[in-house]
Amino acid sequence: MAVDGTLIMVSRVSVVVVLLTVLGSGCVTGPVSSTDTEPAAPLPEKPDTLTERTVSNYTTTYEATTIYNRYVDDNPTNNQLSCRSDVRVALESAFVVRVQCTGGVQLAGGIMESDSHVDVAASVQYYVSDDTTIRIDTADFRAVRHQGYQPDGSDRTGFTLVNLANDSAAVHVELERNGSASPLHFEYDVDPYEGVAQLGLPFEYGTTREMRIQTDDSTATAEFTSERIEFDAPTVGYILPDGNVRITAGPSEL
Repeated sequence: MAVDGTLIMVSRVSVVVVLLTVLGSGCVTGPVSSTDTEPAAPLPEKPDTLTERTVSNYTTTYEATTIYNRYVDDNPTNNQLSCRSDVRVALESAFVVRVQCTGGVQLAGGIMESDSHVDVAASVQYYVSDDTTIRIDTADFRAVRHQGYQPDGSDRTGFTLVNLANDSAAVHVELERNGSASPLHFEYDVDPYEGVAQLGLPFEYGTTREMRIQTDDSTATAEFTSERIEFDAPTVGYILPDGNVRITAGPSEL
């Protein structure tokens, strides 16, 4: 079953896959090119054995194929994507993986029309278990701006919350404030398979504080380091399908 909804230190395994599909050529790597009888490329089969490496390969191929199929009706003639995956959480029988893809898709023009090019930049969170694949696009995250947030992005330190569960989650976040006995408090209601990007925290880059994320079912505590972000923060709080909370931290750039 696949569900499409749109920091433990990051990953022991990081897989980078470069995909180049040229329609009509004799050599195709990555997503299968379209044909008259099957216009959409098939999504990859889930590996029989889930490991960090097999799940990383599976999710990068899954995301590249999803991007390709988005443009099938526009007659793609050249699909070149570079996709990277980072395992964020490794559980006994499941993995949380972030996949980032950059590149572009060349679209064939019609009669009296020239070809066009579409740039692609995607950052997606996956949860993969033996019977489930959940895909959540960070582009769909709800942005929450702290008081004093600067729209030019000069103070975009923050974190994201990702709800991988099939139930809404009431989330309370505490962040320690240096020189103050009272921490910052944040409250969120996060819908199933959705995310929240908290922007504009009043912290200098590179400073470290204690973070606590609490739901009705679970609490997690970890160090939080302020870094410049957009919607894909290096520090992420995950509400897992079983209701447990995990905090992961890692690199935010391709």
